[in-house]
Amino acid sequence: MFSLALPNLNFVKLGYLLAGWMAVTVGIFGLVMPLVPGVPFFVLAAWCFSRGSTRAHDWLVGNRWLGPLIRNWRDHKVIPLHAKAGALIGLIASVIVVGVVLPQSSALAAEAWLTPVVDAGWPLPTIVGLINTVVGAYILSRPSSPPVFTE
Repeated sequence: MFSLALPNLNFVKLGYLLAGWMAVTVGIFGLVMPLVPGVPFFVLAAWCFSRGSTRAHDWLVGNRWLGPLIRNWRDHKVIPLHAKAGALIGLIASVIVVGVVLPQSSALAAEAWLTPVVDAGWPLPTIVGLINTVVGAYILSRPSSPPVFTE
C-alpha cells in the first residue's frame, strides 16, 4: 500500500508567518507611498511573527529603524510625536483627496458598499472625515513617549 507521509507542518504557524510577511510587504509600501501608513503594518507583522516564527519576530523587533517603534507600541502603547504628526497629516490629506478628487455619486458608494449611507444624504467626504476624526482622536490619545520610572 502506498502512503504519502506529510512532514510535520503546523498550518496555523504557517498562516501567521504568511500573514506577517504580507503585513511586512504592505508596510514597506506604506513607507514609500504617501497616504499609506507603514508602521501599523509592521506592528501587525511583529504580532503575527510572534505566533508564527521566533526567528522572523526577532529579526523585525531587532531592526534598528523599526524595532524601537514596535517595542514602544508593544510595551507601552506609545506613538512618537513625529509618527502622530505624519498620521494626522495623512488623515487630513485623505479627506481632502476624497472631497476634491472623487465624484459624489451613488455608483462610487456602491463600489465601497456605502450606498445606503450616501442615499441617506451623507456625502463621502463626511463619512471619511468622521472615520478619520475617530482614528485621529485615538492616535492623539496615546502617549508620545514611554513612561519614566524614578526611584
